[in-house]
Amino acid sequence: MVCRNTFKRLMIVAIGIIMAGFVGRKAELNYLQHRFDLGKASVCAICGDARVGKTELVRKFCEDKPHIYISGAPVLPSDNLDMISRVITEFSGITHDIEDVEDIFLTLLDVRGDNQVVLVFDDFSTLADNFVGFPQFFNTFRTRMIEDTRIMVIVCDRTETHIGRVFNKMTLRSLKFKDCLQFHPDYTPHQHLMAYSIAGGCPAYHPFIGKSPEEALAIQFLSGPSALNAEIDRILVPNPYPVTHYNKVLSIMASGTEASGTILYRLKQEAMAFSVSKVLSDLEEKGVVKKVPSRDTRKEMYVFNNTLFRFYYTVVVPSMVQSGMRMEKIDLTAFTKRLDDYMEVIFKEVCEEHISATYPCEFIGKV
Repeated sequence: MVCRNTFKRLMIVAIGIIMAGFVGRKAELNYLQHRFDLGKASVCAICGDARVGKTELVRKFCEDKPHIYISGAPVLPSDNLDMISRVITEFSGITHDIEDVEDIFLTLLDVRGDNQVVLVFDDFSTLADNFVGFPQFFNTFRTRMIEDTRIMVIVCDRTETHIGRVFNKMTLRSLKFKDCLQFHPDYTPHQHLMAYSIAGGCPAYHPFIGKSPEEALAIQFLSGPSALNAEIDRILVPNPYPVTHYNKVLSIMASGTEASGTILYRLKQEAMAFSVSKVLSDLEEKGVVKKVPSRDTRKEMYVFNNTLFRFYYTVVVPSMVQSGMRMEKIDLTAFTKRLDDYMEVIFKEVCEEHISATYPCEFIGKV
């Protein structure tokens, strides 16, 4: 029998490597191809939230090109050096034993020869955490060491905080509903909407919807530990504040409250006072919520930035009932009613998305 923590770790690994095939991203691929066709040294940064498809985009782009792919891993620096050594050895056909961070860049410059090569640094912030001075060495590499080469450098991370200022930068957003239709070609329109209501435009989540979204609901949310439940835990933990604070804030947001001041007011009504702004800031850093413009500049407005979290706290959490000493049993009647109401909201948003993409509109909604 696999323990709960082991199960979560296995599912987290699976979520990172299982994808439902590559869809969309034509404009992004064309942009990268244009940079490559210039045939000279260039650097491009790809930023975006976790699970949005940065790595898959790079893999698709590199599949027919000579490339070296280096990714940060949350292990010891020495283990990272071993992995980088193996990658460079596989590319060059010559055994390399990288000794330190400076040696990484010198070796990369040496093994590429005179050929045009794509050099990828994925999960850049993890590389920066593993190696002291990595961003500085990288900056020297991209600004001075490759200028007379034909190396195309692609660096991926959630934000450009560690990367520094890069002229050629793209920000990867979640896929639109019409792109997500390609993940499940045999679905009915209702099933497509249900799948999008759960996974949104995040490519990494759609494989877990499986043969039908109805089956996915049973497996992922109504039958104990699952991959998508583990993903929610993975993002929220570790954190600098109690998990109950996150749960309260997200539950209040799921009920329709967007202003940080109003969230605080509702917490005070329940005799729970803590720094809402700090929790919201951390959730924004994790990619769970995002700050949006407000007509009233004095108000800080936040909305869900991750559809899986929005679904979980709008439909699943309010449907939980006490079962012994645990809150894990789902009231199916309440769950079904909340799911229908939630899907109605998503349907309206999909309609707005389609109209705004098809017709020139300044405003969509009630006047």
